[in-house]
Amino acid sequence: MENLSNVGWDNNVSGFKFLYRPLGYLNNVWNTFSIVYLGILGLCGWYCRDSRAWLIFLYVALILVIINILFSFSRGANLALSVFLLGSTILFFCCKMSLRKKIGLFILTLSIIAFALIPYYEDVLKSMHWGETVSQQRSVSGRIASLYAAWTVFKEKPVIGFGSGNYSLVVDSLLFEKENVAFTNFAPNILVQLGVEKGITGFLIFGLFMGYFFWYFIKEKKNGGSYFIALTILAVGIKEMTFSSFLECEGIRVLLITLLAIWQNRYISCRYMVISAGPKLRSIAVLSLVILCSFVTVFIVRHNRNEYFNYKCLENINLSRLDSASFYISKTHENLPYLINRSTVNWLQYNDSKDKKYLESSIQYLREAISINPKDVMLHYNMSVLLECIGRRDSAQNISRRLLEKCPDNALFCIGAFNLEYKSGEMERAVSHLTHAIKLSPKILETDLWKQCALDNSYVKKNVIDFLIKGAD
Repeated sequence: MENLSNVGWDNNVSGFKFLYRPLGYLNNVWNTFSIVYLGILGLCGWYCRDSRAWLIFLYVALILVIINILFSFSRGANLALSVFLLGSTILFFCCKMSLRKKIGLFILTLSIIAFALIPYYEDVLKSMHWGETVSQQRSVSGRIASLYAAWTVFKEKPVIGFGSGNYSLVVDSLLFEKENVAFTNFAPNILVQLGVEKGITGFLIFGLFMGYFFWYFIKEKKNGGSYFIALTILAVGIKEMTFSSFLECEGIRVLLITLLAIWQNRYISCRYMVISAGPKLRSIAVLSLVILCSFVTVFIVRHNRNEYFNYKCLENINLSRLDSASFYISKTHENLPYLINRSTVNWLQYNDSKDKKYLESSIQYLREAISINPKDVMLHYNMSVLLECIGRRDSAQNISRRLLEKCPDNALFCIGAFNLEYKSGEMERAVSHLTHAIKLSPKILETDLWKQCALDNSYVKKNVIDFLIKGAD
């Protein structure tokens, strides 16, 4: 509870919002699920409007989902919910029912929600602020930093982007390696994620596609159920502008498809088109399908095989069976993650046997990994560690200095630079790196590294203590 109070939340329900993970999903991701649930319940209510029993059941479910969203204490979710409830209220008062019943049901709904929220009204109000708590301040600063990083990398590939699912990877060197910058692996909004991953081309295609859906369901004026779908798409769009999860989570996309399937089910029969094709065209079509299916099958088998052998490798590492781990990882293809794991296994074998052939293999695999993804600064840091082990300290120092130029506020890189300068006898530089690392992460003083340096070198000990005293003043 002390940690929760330190970030701005008192002993209230909202203090535990980051521990709340229904079905394993983050709170913000679950909110998007809940908004789509509202659309499904609303559409089902429209279709079952002649059945009182079903309407009561759906009404109770609707109230529970609304309260669930409000108890998430998420600003984006509450904003999307407000838009959905406003549109639903308008649709409700337009339906065929006596005005007396409409007002009564409306007041009943407000009363139930208000009764559920009365004990926590302060938390609800606090969650709507922008910078009252440390959590909210970090959220805002993290979004600003993400926007800056996204714009920087977008200019590198503005037309086609960096590919689906690569948002976190491409902003890694700009955000994740700086310890004084708040970050999240999720994009601040869907427009930023689309721009980075798919560029202007994907942004336009996705925008036209979703815009057409929204326009189509608004156009279907004769069927009131279409408004619930348009309302759901609008609410999800608003939520995505505050936290992008639609492109990351298959479950949300499946739920939206379910919503469309419920809508499509109203058709009893559909028009269809017959295409006449000669023997040659049919043969080409069949051959194309066979080639496509074969390609997909080979790709899936290869992917699953790599994942299986990689899993067995990690399992054997945990059991300290390094020879077996090496056997399994060698059966994977030379893709980036498996090259990194090959390097890691050889490094562990070197530490275990001190046989330099493993160290050379580790360096070779790491070089191949860097050639595939030269932007990954952690790979370069690992290379500096390996080069220092084989006596190439000058090369290791060059890498270390480049890393510090790029990421000066990374405590790990500062410690790495300290270690290299310390072993080279450059005590002044070593102390400057160590003091900066302690400034970034004071817990370094609790590690064995500091204790050993304090015992071995009085110069380092004296200067760091002087730094700490001045910092205290």
